[in-house]
Amino acid sequence: MDTVKERELLPGFRLKSVSGSLVGPQDYRGKKNVVVVFFDPLCAECSDFLNRMSERYDDYKEADAEILAVGVGRVSDVRDFSEKRNLPFPVLADEEQLVMLRYATELPSIFVADRYGEVRIVITPDKTSHFPEQTRILDRLQLIELECPECGVPTWTP
Repeated sequence: MDTVKERELLPGFRLKSVSGSLVGPQDYRGKKNVVVVFFDPLCAECSDFLNRMSERYDDYKEADAEILAVGVGRVSDVRDFSEKRNLPFPVLADEEQLVMLRYATELPSIFVADRYGEVRIVITPDKTSHFPEQTRILDRLQLIELECPECGVPTWTP
């Protein structure tokens, strides 16, 4: 099965969030950039990464982006993961792994799409680290805003 690549449209999906509502990237289309993070709720490195995202959530909101954290596995594990960390962004459960398998073949995987749904960066595990620095994602989001003439003129702070 092919996975999602840069410059493709982010496939839509709707998964139940830990708060009980159905959420998907198409809910933000035309409104916000989207960062979709597929993670294993039993992974310590995933926990650290999502905690850092939580700490920088205001920076993501300033970049006009929403984070969708998609835990792959049992709903109860994803819910426990989210509740222990008090994550401020939507945390979704992909119990059957159907969405993750459409997007990627390995965990963790990160997809950054602009407000029109075009995937601008795909980050998958490498030999040195599973997760990038937050600045790599935030810098890409700022670049997306600079490239978007319909979005107005963003403030670029060096």
